[in-house]
Amino acid sequence: MSRFVAVGVAIALVLCGVIVGALGTYLILEGRGHREERWGPPPPPHPPGPPPGPFTREMEDRLGLSRDQLDKIHAILDDSRDKADAMRRELRPRLEAHLEETRTKIAGVLDPEQRKKFEAMVEENKARADRFMLDGPPPPPPFGGPPPPPPR
Repeated sequence: MSRFVAVGVAIALVLCGVIVGALGTYLILEGRGHREERWGPPPPPHPPGPPPGPFTREMEDRLGLSRDQLDKIHAILDDSRDKADAMRRELRPRLEAHLEETRTKIAGVLDPEQRKKFEAMVEENKARADRFMLDGPPPPPPFGGPPPPPPR
């Protein structure tokens, strides 16, 4: 194949890519004007505050909640979160003492070299272990999806 033909084919490919990209962009932008005809009205905006979690979004999508229902559910969830946080704060000192007691008992079974390695392991994994033990394991995905990967 001559150099001239190769250059011509390369230019043709680039032009085809530009045309396909422009056509795709046009179709997407043109479709936005007719969104409601195709997919119905847009969902109501979320109330101010932190974004809703996956379960809340799924409830909203699957149950077709009204704005009033959504506001009431968000208030219920906010109240529940506040109560759970208060329980965690109340329980945390007892749980931390229990974890320290467990670590001390394990260290008592180990020889000095093992104990040194164990203490290094505890320090490396302290944040992850405390988060798991104090905050609990991550919640399961809604409606039986695959479990989340273990924390690292």
